[in-house]
Amino acid sequence: MPEEDRRFIRATNAEAREIKRRALMKAALASFVERGYDRTTVSAVTKAAGESVGTFYLYFENKLQVYRSLYREALEMLRRHLEEAMRKPHPTVTGEVRALALSYLEFSREKRDYYLILSSQHLGQQDFINDGFLKDRLDTEALALLKMIDRILRRGIDGGEFRRHDTWKTTMIFWGMMDGLLLLNERSNLALSNSGLEDLVLYSVDLCLRGISIS
Repeated sequence: MPEEDRRFIRATNAEAREIKRRALMKAALASFVERGYDRTTVSAVTKAAGESVGTFYLYFENKLQVYRSLYREALEMLRRHLEEAMRKPHPTVTGEVRALALSYLEFSREKRDYYLILSSQHLGQQDFINDGFLKDRLDTEALALLKMIDRILRRGIDGGEFRRHDTWKTTMIFWGMMDGLLLLNERSNLALSNSGLEDLVLYSVDLCLRGISIS
């Protein structure tokens, strides 16, 4: 068989394998979101994907490994989403922080399944508590996102928009505030606020920045 034909067959086989892997990941994502991690089973995932249990184990060792793959994908999607928002021109650093907050809110709405994978679907599960890989990945990627906010705040100080302060503490407060509001919204605990989620997010950001603004 000519080498060109062999390359074509290898490429075709690789494409077919990737299609099956993506189908399994898509089915697992839907199951994790609908049923939670603990109640998701390999058999349920393969049935939804139209594949056999044996096929699943050709691609993943267990459901934790497929969750890891989804988690990595979600982190990359969030990073790209926030970076895209930061590439747009903003007249002030305050405007840049507000845009970052709205971008995170937008991600939680447009990519809700992936947002849930990142934020809450694994909380309290012993598999994750014992899994050093996910903890290390979470720490590394979360640190990169937090440093992005910290750099923005430092630019505000350098540009005379913000007074000098502990930018890292402000970063932690800002991120915790955002995560808290989004998770409360997922639990339908914002109904009594008489405000939309976007209004609450921007109000909270402005309240946070008011304490460090010079004007």
